[in-house]
Amino acid sequence: MRQILSPKDLAEAIGASESSIKRWVDDGRIAATLTEGGHRRITINEAIRFIRKSRAPLVQADVLGFPDIGLVADEIGDHADASDHLFKYLQAGEAQRAQALLSCLYLRGHSLAEICDGPLKEALTRIGELWRHNEAGIYIEHRATDICIQAINLIRQIFRPSRKAPIAIGAAPPGDPYIIPSLAVAGVLASQGFQTINLGPNAPFEAVMSAVRRHRPMLVWLSISTVRNTGSLVSGMKKFAEAMKRKATNLIVGGRGSHRILKNFKASHIFAGSTMTELVAFAKGLRVGKRSPAHS
Repeated sequence: MRQILSPKDLAEAIGASESSIKRWVDDGRIAATLTEGGHRRITINEAIRFIRKSRAPLVQADVLGFPDIGLVADEIGDHADASDHLFKYLQAGEAQRAQALLSCLYLRGHSLAEICDGPLKEALTRIGELWRHNEAGIYIEHRATDICIQAINLIRQIFRPSRKAPIAIGAAPPGDPYIIPSLAVAGVLASQGFQTINLGPNAPFEAVMSAVRRHRPMLVWLSISTVRNTGSLVSGMKKFAEAMKRKATNLIVGGRGSHRILKNFKASHIFAGSTMTELVAFAKGLRVGKRSPAHS
């Protein structure tokens, strides 16, 4: 993905004139820097911010580093349509179209949290049910998982938090093999200005604790999709949660399997979130020094 654009590049991307882009830069609508020769230069982050805010059309998205968006741009309507199309692409193994669809939604102004809570979650839920009706369902689910990992990472490249930005660390706990939920959390928190360290699935609490000691994060997340041994996981989480409390580190726990574990806790220092939108509210609250409305 290109990191710096000229006014001509951005003009080509959205079908505007180069003179209009230069005027918008000079008016302050688009942030830009000047080269030693006086030429305007726009970061890819700023170009995407402007496109999302202004809802500018994507005429040549390949200029921005999204060459496949033209494959799906005319097919996508509202979120419901997006969910159906994404399911179809994932089921058929059409990686380019699936990844382009998710990128297109983001560039059209939908937040990554909205995409994860809506089309991505809905399509993957349907994919996960295919094994009940088709012996190839497991193979299709694994292939779809890989496609979604690539798509999330493509969008995640857009976010480049400052080195001074707060750090967030997280994982799926021991016994949980699901990759996408924790990866999606990392992407959503990156979109909120956090430096994120995703330790992935089936991460031992000792490994997460080691990362916490080294990086001193503002926020730690645990994404629980499935629970194989409730007693062992509750025991491990209690020790981990107490350690986070002693370090005054914010701990948020979510995922479709989290309720099985959290019902064993009464600790006020553990925050529970059931959606990515709640995660965003929690993260924003931390950034401004306030607690989020997430339930404890």
